[in-house]
Amino acid sequence: MNLIFSIIFCIIILIVLIYITPLIQFQSWYDWWNTYDPDNKNRCFSLTMMAYYKYSYIAYESYKLITPLPNQFTYDWWALFLSSIMAGEAIGIVPNGLCTPKALCESLIPGDYPTNPLPPNNVRAWPTTANGWTDLLLAWLGFTTIPLKEEDWKPDETKWSNPDNFLNKWGIPADSPAVIAFITDWPVYKSDKIYPGVLNPLLGLQGGIGGFSAGGWFGYLQAGQDFGNYGLAEANRMIWSSEPLPSIKKAQKESKCNAASITSGAIGMSMGVGFAAAALFGPIGAVIGALVGAAGGGALSAASTGCI
Repeated sequence: MNLIFSIIFCIIILIVLIYITPLIQFQSWYDWWNTYDPDNKNRCFSLTMMAYYKYSYIAYESYKLITPLPNQFTYDWWALFLSSIMAGEAIGIVPNGLCTPKALCESLIPGDYPTNPLPPNNVRAWPTTANGWTDLLLAWLGFTTIPLKEEDWKPDETKWSNPDNFLNKWGIPADSPAVIAFITDWPVYKSDKIYPGVLNPLLGLQGGIGGFSAGGWFGYLQAGQDFGNYGLAEANRMIWSSEPLPSIKKAQKESKCNAASITSGAIGMSMGVGFAAAALFGPIGAVIGALVGAAGGGALSAASTGCI
């Protein structure tokens, strides 16, 4: 009877640690999303999948089976990119934060109207077409025409710092590969591939707010996919670096999770719970307790190493 009880008890604890604890640890982000998107209009990816990826990979893999494909992370590192954007720029959490659910799923455009007249012809509303955005970005770059040769790409940094330029506020430089590619439609610049379509979702030019054609940062990842097999490093370089020297300017976009710490935490908790279970229920309890401890240790260690 004690053996059956111990097995049932450990299974319940295991389920709680694997599937419930990650959601509790992630609760502040559910609250944040509901605060800034109360109608869930911009829910283009699964926050639950992000919680599970950060804190319980077993739950992450199993939850994939019931999550609609358009709301999944095609590549696991997408979760790292998006969660780092949230942790580094969340409005209401980070001072002067820029990230909202809209920025993640629709566009980076801050509002319907800018604070100052925009060229050409003192347009008051934000552009809604690729040509309109090209004209506006050219003005912010200090160009009168689209550069035809690589040596002609010489943006004016003082114009790029225009107070209406939300790309600059996000830290996206005038020489960012994504900006160069959008303006020129060149597939290569200084021998580097630069992906002409990846800026479109950030300007609200790609699809709606969800599905396979989301906008915002999720749409940016959909547009780039695996970024030529280079993944997270290339996704960062396209948007944050200045050509021709790839120097990722926002290092916080990389994962803050420490795999070594997570592993050691799992081992430590595994041993502790295993010893406790052995004392109560004997050798079989020790084995089951070790499994419970490993799952819990991984989750708790993830929380303590800077992973949201």
